[in-house]
Amino acid sequence: MKIAYQALLAPQPDGGYTVTFPDLPDAITEGANQAEALLNATEVLTLALEGRVQELVAIPKPRRRSDRFLHPIIYRNSTNTEMN
Repeated sequence: MKIAYQALLAPQPDGGYTVTFPDLPDAITEGANQAEALLNATEVLTLALEGRVQELVAIPKPRRRSDRFLHPIIYRNSTNTEMN
């Protein structure tokens, strides 16, 4: 299964970037630069979704947004996890 969630990449005042997922408010990470932040975003997205599966919490369907700083982050897993 392949799911693409949009990530919001926001510059931090002291340098670096924070990444949040509007569809998954508990998935937050950061990085020293954009590349590192987006790499960390892939990891935190995987952890957040796999945690929801283990805890039997609904996984929201990704919604499209038109914000300027959104980047698609793709989650891949081998199971057919149902989404709500």
